[in-house]
Amino acid sequence: MKNWRGMFLGAGASYDFGLPLVWDITNEIRDWLTPNKLNDLNEHWKKCGEGRKNQTIEITSKLLTNSELHYEQIIGALEVEIGRTHNNKDLFQDLHHMRSWLVELVSILLIFRQVKNEKYIKNTLDLYYRFQKFLDVDYPFWIFTSNHDLNIEILASHYNITYKTGFYNRGMSIPLIQNEYKNHSRIKFDEFNCDKFHQEPLNFMNNINDRGINLFKIHGALDIFLYDDNKKYLKINFDECTNYRHIISLLREINLLIATIPDFKCTNEIAFFDDQKTLQFLRRSVLTGMHKFEDRASQSIPSEILPLFKRHLGYVDELFVIGYGFGDTHINQTFREWISKSSNKKLIIVNPRITSIPEDFKIYVGQTKIIQESFLEFLARETRTPFTVSERSLIDARKGYRNHVQR
Repeated sequence: MKNWRGMFLGAGASYDFGLPLVWDITNEIRDWLTPNKLNDLNEHWKKCGEGRKNQTIEITSKLLTNSELHYEQIIGALEVEIGRTHNNKDLFQDLHHMRSWLVELVSILLIFRQVKNEKYIKNTLDLYYRFQKFLDVDYPFWIFTSNHDLNIEILASHYNITYKTGFYNRGMSIPLIQNEYKNHSRIKFDEFNCDKFHQEPLNFMNNINDRGINLFKIHGALDIFLYDDNKKYLKINFDECTNYRHIISLLREINLLIATIPDFKCTNEIAFFDDQKTLQFLRRSVLTGMHKFEDRASQSIPSEILPLFKRHLGYVDELFVIGYGFGDTHINQTFREWISKSSNKKLIIVNPRITSIPEDFKIYVGQTKIIQESFLEFLARETRTPFTVSERSLIDARKGYRNHVQR
């Protein structure tokens, strides 16, 4: 009987691609969004008829200046405040608007990092031939991720690895107002009807002899949107992308070059005109905060995603949890449910910063293990391809250059 291996990727798995960790994002937001800056922004919003209440600004400023909170905790604390204001409709809505704006700010920062770090990504790709080698198995390899980036799609494109994301290609596309690629004047999307989660299986590789990646994004992504009054779940189709530049270009275009409406702005949504000149909206899907998949927090992805994650995780016998800090309670609970089902389930934590098994997992004796390595170091050891002298020099040089590239 085959022992199916799989991966769960946290933020640390994207570190070598120049993407920020939770405190990197937090510090960047905090450096820019000072109380004075927030007040200045609110004065501008008021002139546009969309200003926030003084109480909302005071609450948000207090949270932003609390150095013990990272950005997800800041948003989580706002969610707590929202839950306490049901009897005050105006304040409830005002806090909700502020929360949505902060979520959009996080999305924009991540998009900026993914797009700006194009050269950094280029220098990373050749090191990841080990990723392709690690995936050389005779069954579909499951990769689950809480990350929002496009790094797995970039790697799959670079190394010509087949992958599926659960979405179906039904020919949907959106017009562009311009495009650097002459043969592409539209952005194509794969889709899934949100009202059919219980009727139609997700479009993954299910044959035991299929080879490639089943990629399951749990917390939304930079390339995933809700559309048609949240009836459709969309993901940018990268089938025609032959390199990382094209993938990054499409991400840039969906945010800048679709037929957007001048002077018309919706928080956390992209407003545009379709082919019939009808106003449409793409709602960003990035899910953040401390109450994901809970009723107290409005979220931009279908609630069915969490039970579907639990179901598909069941295919895996040995799970490598890479770069994840065990900070999401719903993810941790899913891992506990999964590992409890059989003594044959193995959870291997790959994280240079974790020194002991998380408390809730210590009872699974003989089923958990820690490997204090980065994603690249793990791949090098697992594939028995140690870094060459030149590769090690490149890795060391990139560490010093990383913060400069990000900013």
